[in-house]
Amino acid sequence: MMINQLLQTCRNLQLNPPLNPVPVQRQIVQQYGASECPNNPAEIISNCGDSVPCLYDYTMLNSKTLGIEALNAWNNFVIDRTTGSRHCELSISSL
Repeated sequence: MMINQLLQTCRNLQLNPPLNPVPVQRQIVQQYGASECPNNPAEIISNCGDSVPCLYDYTMLNSKTLGIEALNAWNNFVIDRTTGSRHCELSISSL
């Protein structure tokens, strides 16, 4: 299952728990949520957006700190790359 699908499923289970009249079905859903879902899927979706490294670390390792650090590292990489690209363009155009 893709991470986005897992988070959506877990968020839906958290926000709209099924009201199954059959106790066995309710128990199965609760066991799935406890074993497969991170602690707060809605917060993960909100904090990470579409950042794959953040989604993966936050969800699979159930660690907000690692997820946010992955997001920050990616953002810093993009900024550095953009800055470096601009510097190269200026150097080439001055030749």
